[in-house]
Amino acid sequence: KKLAASEMKKSEFFREIFLNANVNLTVKGAPSKELKDLVYIFSKSSNNLNQIAYKLNLAHQMGRVSESLYINILNRLVNIEELMLAGVNNAD
Repeated sequence: KKLAASEMKKSEFFREIFLNANVNLTVKGAPSKELKDLVYIFSKSSNNLNQIAYKLNLAHQMGRVSESLYINILNRLVNIEELMLAGVNNAD
């Protein structure tokens, strides 16, 4: 029961008990529905964002994208990253 409640891998669980002589384990709470939804959305979005960044870098290296447009899009990607991180940090 304690192993299941701890949500640890078996190796982590037994390492905690035997190496640290700790029988009072901290039980991790289940992630909130909001956090689960964010992880789902972010996993769907991350592949597309990586493709945009890859193609942008390639186009910039080949001289097909101006420096100002390149920097503008990079800044927007950084803004998206910051918004995603803020969403995860504020989920619970």
